Amino acid sequence: MAALRAQVNPHFLFNSLNSIAQLISTDPDKAEACVERLAEIFRYMLRGPNAEFVPLADELKVVEAYLEIEKARFGDQIEVSEQVDDGVRNVLLPGLILQPLVENAVKHGISRKIGGGAVMIEAARDNGDLRLTVRDTGVGIQTRDNIFDKGVGLRNVRDRLVKLYGPSYAPSIETRDGVGTTVTVRIPLKRTTPISAS
Repeated sequence: MAALRAQVNPHFLFNSLNSIAQLISTDPDKAEACVERLAEIFRYMLRGPNAEFVPLADELKVVEAYLEIEKARFGDQIEVSEQVDDGVRNVLLPGLILQPLVENAVKHGISRKIGGGAVMIEAARDNGDLRLTVRDTGVGIQTRDNIFDKGVGLRNVRDRLVKLYGPSYAPSIETRDGVGTTVTVRIPLKRTTPISAS
């Protein structure tokens, strides 16, 4: 589990720095603001590096900071919306589960679509689970075979959830070419500890 979680931070840092680098010559003030947001994100990560579970509210803050960095780069080409049910913000979930899904939506969906698109984040209780959904109106995933093995972020999310809760809690993906992609993750509300210590 420690090795899986460790994959997220360098991947996220690399992509964020690429976004900031593109702003330095064109808009240094925005680049500086983005560096400050990135610093906030890493302060959050360093506060509890050994914390297995964090409140959904903390995950949402990290996502919002990440999206500010990307909106500084893409401007009006990215629209962001959140629909979070009352009472779920304090639900505990594995740390850095939501951010890779949003990053995937931006990098592989919205940024590749002419004119950009929207990212929608939803969180709700559903039959004893916390249901997290990240939707984008991007280009869709054109290669559907072994989707979760294509990149670090999605593979990390899948591997961690399966390790913690079993194969039935692997994320689900729906995608349509030119329309967008929806990734859904479920977290059991009654169990926040791994199914196995191994």
